[in-house]
Parts: sequence; C-alpha cells; structure tokens
Amino acid sequence: MNSPGEPTVIKTNILIRSMGPVSELDMDYSMDCYFRQYWRDSRLSFLGPIKSLSLSIKMLERIWRPDTYFYNGKQSYVHTITVPNKLLRITQEGDILYSMRLTIKAKCPMELHSFPMDRQSCPLILGSYAYPSRQLVYEWQSGNSVSFQSGMALSQFDLMGSPQRNLTLKRREGEFSLLQVNFNLRRHTGYFLIQVYVPCILIVVLSWVSFWIHREATSDRVGLCITTVLTLSTISLDSRTDLPKVRYATALDWFLLMSFFYCIATLLEFAGVHYFTKQVRFLRIDSLVLIINRFQKIVSPKYRFLRIDYLVLIQNRLNNRSSQVSIIRIDSLIFVINRLKNRSSQTSIFENRLFSLNSQLIQKIFPLSKSDF
Repeated sequence: MNSPGEPTVIKTNILIRSMGPVSELDMDYSMDCYFRQYWRDSRLSFLGPIKSLSLSIKMLERIWRPDTYFYNGKQSYVHTITVPNKLLRITQEGDILYSMRLTIKAKCPMELHSFPMDRQSCPLILGSYAYPSRQLVYEWQSGNSVSFQSGMALSQFDLMGSPQRNLTLKRREGEFSLLQVNFNLRRHTGYFLIQVYVPCILIVVLSWVSFWIHREATSDRVGLCITTVLTLSTISLDSRTDLPKVRYATALDWFLLMSFFYCIATLLEFAGVHYFTKQVRFLRIDSLVLIINRFQKIVSPKYRFLRIDYLVLIQNRLNNRSSQVSIIRIDSLIFVINRLKNRSSQTSIFENRLFSLNSQLIQKIFPLSKSDF
C-alpha cells in the first residue's frame, strides 16, 4: 500500500494469446489472455540475497489484492488445468506481480449497416468493483500495455489496432478509475463474396436467359424464373442465420433485395409479353367474319373457298402448332387485304398468283380432307 492519503496505483498489461469467436448474433467476443497487475505494498518488502520471490497461490488469501473485474464482461473464468493458472511474485521493495490466465467473454455492441463490409470496435473495460479512485487508480503499464502473441489471427476479421485509454466512471458511490482498450476489427469479405455475392449475380444473369426463350414456351420461362427466385430465397435465409434480427437493413439485405427485384422483374416482363401477344395470336369468330367480308369484296369468286369454317379450322390448327407456325395471324391477313385493296383492277393477274400461292401455302401447312368441311 502507498502512504496514507494517497491512492494505490495498479499498473496493468494484457498479453492476448487468441481471440474469437466474434458473434454477431449475441454481440460478444471471446479471448484467451494473460492478465497482469502490478502494485507496491511496502508492508511486504524484505531484505536478503534474493531479489524476487515467487510465492504459492495460497498466499493470495493472506495478502491484499485489487478487486478487479470487467465492466462489460459476460462470462470469464480462470484456467485451472492442471492447477489454477496464477502467478504471484514479490520483490525486495515490495513490488508485486499478480498474473493469471483468463478466458474472457465480453459485450461488443455492433453496428451492422455496412455488413459484411463493416468495421467493428469491441471494447474491454476493467476497474475496481468497490474502491473509488481516491483509494485505487488503474493505469496502463508504460510501453506495450496490450500485446498479441506471435502468429495470432482471427478467422473472420483483421485486427487493425488496439488503442487504450483511461476513464473515470461517476457512480452514486463515487468516482471509479477504469481502463479501456478497443479492438478495432475489419471483417473479411471473401466468405460472403464466394457464398453470397457471386452466386446471386450468376443467378440473376441466369434469369435473363428467359429473354432468349420464345414467348410461347410458357413452362420453360416460368420454370426458370421461379427456380431463380426460390434459389435466391434459400441463399438469403442461409446468409442471415448468424445475424441478429435488427430493425434496419444491412448492405447484404439491400443486395439480396435488388437481386430479388431483377428476377421478379424478369418474370413480370414475361407475364406482360404473354398477355399482350395472346390478344393477337388467337383469331376470334367476329374477326374471321370481317376477313370473309373483305375477301368477298376483293377476291374473284373462284378464290372464295376460304369459308368461315375453314378459317376457324385454321385457327384451331394454329393454336395447336408450334411457335414456328404461329406467324400466320390476323394482322398478316389484313395486311395482304389492304395491299390488294390499294391495287387497281389491272393487277388482277398478280392478285390471282398471290392468292394462289397463299392457298397452296395454307394447304401445305394445314392439309385438309373432305371431312374437315
């Protein structure tokens, strides 16, 4: 202890052996470390040829030691295999080293707006539980007060730094001296790039393949679009397994949402094209009657064999044909009629040849028998 009226100074350093896991779901992190505290108790000074003395941990019950605890700790313990991992050493001047091996799980409030391209700062705060700052003051040991074991690495993060500072906490019982170290972490994006971003981009590009599939191939286009949407749903659910249910959207959520939008827009585009082209593809009876009336005014009597029942039969055949034959539509027939209407009577030879060719083409595509009439 120091002179009466002066606070005891506790100097601290930490050697971190390993760190992790860092949990976004529970918003905490774990680490295994050597936690060392130094202070002077003049009552324990001695004279002799030995400069320092290593004592049994049983002596800890006989001397004063600081009641240090971790303010943001959730669960911490001292390793006890094969014996409690503690060290007590005293010098001639009464300087005491008290070291122990701890595993600490501490809170780490995280801001996940930029996840998975985010950076987090996980604090570790320690101080006295009962002694105010007028009796006990904590200081970081000069030099490298927070160090890391050589070769230490985190699986999901890069450790960018560990700044330290001294704090004073005001409570109802008085002011308390605290120490704080922040572990600045930068997340690795490689895992999410391979497991989420690249697959989603490829799935969206795959959904665009439906633009090259003919609009009549309904089952093919719908099946492809639905498959891409369901696959994106699976990736989305899997990527959020280890994330807390926060009230805001992360960067990953926005990316998945845009991927959903592109795939669903592809499906809606096909639905619109299919709906509007269907109105032109199917020949209705009233349209067929109109065509017959126009044919009767233009075409000579020997080419009026295209009766209503014959055109209805063509319509039925068209509905059952592949997309290669569906080019014969009402707009094509009306186009031919309008071209014939604008010609003079002197071009009747051209009309006869044109209708003769059209009749042969229709008869070739739709071979009719006497039973069809």
